[in-house]
Amino acid sequence: MSSDDTGSFELDLNDAGVAVVQSWIMNPEGNFGLIIKNYSSATNRQSIRSSETSNDNQRPKLSLTYELPVNSAPTVVAGSDQTVPETEEVQLSGSVTDDGLPDPSNITIDWSVVSGPGNVVFADSTATNTTANFDTDGTYVLRLTANDGSFVSFDDIEIVVEPAVATHSDLELDVELQSLTAAGNDQLTVTYEVLSISGPFDIAIVRSDDASFDGADELQGTITLTDLEDQSIGIHTKTFTIGTGAGEFSLPGYGSSETDSNYYLLGVAVPHNSLINAETVSINEQQIDLFDGIYHANGGDIFVHGSEGTDSITVQEHSIQVNLGNGVLLYDTSAFANLRVRGHGGNDILDADLNSKIDLFFHGGPGNDQAFIYGTDANETASLRPGSLEMTGLSNVRAISTEQIRVFGNGGVNSASMFDSSGDDKFVSKPSYSLLKGNGFVNYLKGFSNIDATADAGGYDVAKLYDGTGNDSLEAQPTIATLHGENNGFRTTARDF
Repeated sequence: MSSDDTGSFELDLNDAGVAVVQSWIMNPEGNFGLIIKNYSSATNRQSIRSSETSNDNQRPKLSLTYELPVNSAPTVVAGSDQTVPETEEVQLSGSVTDDGLPDPSNITIDWSVVSGPGNVVFADSTATNTTANFDTDGTYVLRLTANDGSFVSFDDIEIVVEPAVATHSDLELDVELQSLTAAGNDQLTVTYEVLSISGPFDIAIVRSDDASFDGADELQGTITLTDLEDQSIGIHTKTFTIGTGAGEFSLPGYGSSETDSNYYLLGVAVPHNSLINAETVSINEQQIDLFDGIYHANGGDIFVHGSEGTDSITVQEHSIQVNLGNGVLLYDTSAFANLRVRGHGGNDILDADLNSKIDLFFHGGPGNDQAFIYGTDANETASLRPGSLEMTGLSNVRAISTEQIRVFGNGGVNSASMFDSSGDDKFVSKPSYSLLKGNGFVNYLKGFSNIDATADAGGYDVAKLYDGTGNDSLEAQPTIATLHGENNGFRTTARDF
């Protein structure tokens, strides 16, 4: 390359060439050209030196173009929107990135409140990652701002603070639940007394295995009393519709499932939004009441929950009469298909004519309960065990926890099975009736032509079979005996007595 050459050139130097260039750098006075060197003492610039020839045409010309760095605004990300309980500290995870300009860089960061119903306290408002506490529920907008001295950038996030879930340890409820009842239709009546003002509260109904509230009880429905009048001091009576709609109470058979097990319905007054859980809610006895009464929807089943006293249910061919000790309710049997009765406490009585064609469920509960069942002229089948009856025919009957059961056939060819208890039992059978009794139960049949009694549950059991006035025959083996009355049309078998 000569001094007359122009343009841009790129050279690959051998070792000798590298040595020459190094000598130019170390001793520029011997080089008629340009040497650009980054001296260690230079700051943000290059040192340019030259050694020029006396011939102007051979002197190199230097043209430099220098672009200053352009400052960009900071990039700010405040984080994701959040929904949190009022009592919870909120973690804020923002981020700020910047190009470091202008030089020297001195960027500032700040968290602030754009809007919201209450006060917000930041642990460190100048840090991108910090925490915030809110003193009331509501919707807040928070802003993260970055300022590099020339530009200001920001980003907003929304924080929804929900009311804290109250527990009984947070609120004291001074409400006495006085009665929870239904008067024979689809209306539930609640009477309660507010002893001191405590704000909105809930009335819940739970299904319980016993008459006391605990954490295993199953919630059926809840109504919240928010009206100031309902919360005022004094005695209040409220009526609610039984069903699944808004503002209605769900009860077994109408909104929640029905079972054949014995259960109680309990009303419980609890602080609003409190958890129905024995581990977190302490319930005062005055806040609980046992449901008793009768409810049904139009064309639906009738549900009876008896009182602690003596209740009586009478089913006739065309009517149903229910007396829970506070008056008699009457129903037309043609309007209903099922009657389900839980007697609960007391010595309860079911008296039923199956010509009603109503299917019956009767759970006597504690006490000395009795069931009198009168059959039809159709063929019927019964199975009796200590305290229980299963019967099929024009009507179906199931009785549980019933200490005395008496079934009367009224024509047809009727058959029955009878079973003993684990104790000592006695079976007596005559052409006109059969009786099996033991400790705590009496089962009686009349008008059944075919009876089969079995004593395989244990105990010392005795069977006595009596003949009729006509010609009878007895077949007996060590574990089974059958007495057959040809003229009287009966057949009785005793097993394992």
